[in-house]
Amino acid sequence: MNVRIGLFSILFMGACAHTSVAAPTIEVQGHRGARTTYAENSIPSFLFAVESGADVIELDMAVSKDDVLVVIHDLELSQTLCQDSTGNAVDSVIKVRDLTMQELKKYDCTQRPDPGFPKQRSIPATPLPTLLEVIEAVQKKEKELGRTVRFNLEVKSVPGRPTHTPSPRKYAELLTAVVKKTNIADRSNVQSFDQRILHEMANLMPNLTRAILVHANLLDVVAVAKGAKAHIVSPHKYWILPEQIKALHKLGIRVIPWTANTTEDWAYLLSLGVDGIITDDPHQLIEWLKTQ
Repeated sequence: MNVRIGLFSILFMGACAHTSVAAPTIEVQGHRGARTTYAENSIPSFLFAVESGADVIELDMAVSKDDVLVVIHDLELSQTLCQDSTGNAVDSVIKVRDLTMQELKKYDCTQRPDPGFPKQRSIPATPLPTLLEVIEAVQKKEKELGRTVRFNLEVKSVPGRPTHTPSPRKYAELLTAVVKKTNIADRSNVQSFDQRILHEMANLMPNLTRAILVHANLLDVVAVAKGAKAHIVSPHKYWILPEQIKALHKLGIRVIPWTANTTEDWAYLLSLGVDGIITDDPHQLIEWLKTQ
């Protein structure tokens, strides 16, 4: 749910004085679903985010050898989280792009403990899902709940590792096909660190919302957004300044930082005037916003 909060008090930059400001409607995005609760980028994680009231589910994708979009965070199988069909941990570099979707289905990245999220709930063995499977599962849950969510579709692409992905054009064509097949164009955005993807999507689906990701760089974000043909800038939570947000807002560009999981970070981002927050814990963020 978009949560409109009233007057809220924040402790800003260690100061003792509190400042009260009118808060905007904050879009809550479930990062990789809700990975404080369930394994990242798994269907149970996405469904929990939907049930929790998240406005948006954020997911990552790579491409199999046979050109299927698979929902996974990295372009290689994680040696921390993934295991094969016999339960053995992945102990070598395996590119997603080197395996067909049928071969990728033999791997499960939900059973091994995630050291960053020790409170994750266990789920039955869950093979890697395709993007189509995730969207269809969410659409089914939406019908049960009588509400819809948006999709933040992050395209993983590294310019210096061209063998890990198809060309930007091919990547965009594959995503366009799934978005059109599932009829989610009007409630989705494509997101990437690689602006080549955004350019290609602008050519193929000019009306699809585009978001440029920014990491630990204090850049001219207005120039970055214009260069990427982006409607949204998603910076690291500590690498955006209030004056930059104001400049972006003047151009009609939204700012949705990642990935904030504590009340201190949430309060800090609200003080900056962001439009949304990407979090691993959408349920708790929603509950916290209700108290502000």
